[in-house]
Amino acid sequence: MGENTGIPDLRTNQRRAIEALAAGATMPEAAAAANVSETTIYRWRREAVFAAALRAADGDNLRELARQLTSASNDALTLLQSVVNDQGAAVSVRVRAAAEILSQRARFYDVVTMQEQLDDVEARLQEAGL
Repeated sequence: MGENTGIPDLRTNQRRAIEALAAGATMPEAAAAANVSETTIYRWRREAVFAAALRAADGDNLRELARQLTSASNDALTLLQSVVNDQGAAVSVRVRAAAEILSQRARFYDVVTMQEQLDDVEARLQEAGL
């Protein structure tokens, strides 16, 4: 099984290219990291095993980013809440903080609602065998 990817049949230079691409490298940078040509990187991206490994690596990076954003969001919300509750702060500052909290809550609600709707559509499609 391929080291670091959990997907079989990857050579060391392919794993290096995947790691570089998943970390945000350009095609020339990924080619340099893997010690291959850019043309090779483009060809590999069309291969099912390589493409699947790249998607998996991208997914891992996105999950880590989501964890970091969640932590930062919690800190930001705590700060905004403290501003809203700070009786010594100017009213305009407290109102802006409260408005930002409400705005972000509305956006979050929209995302959750859309995800629920998407899940429902996917379930219906699966039931229909599509």
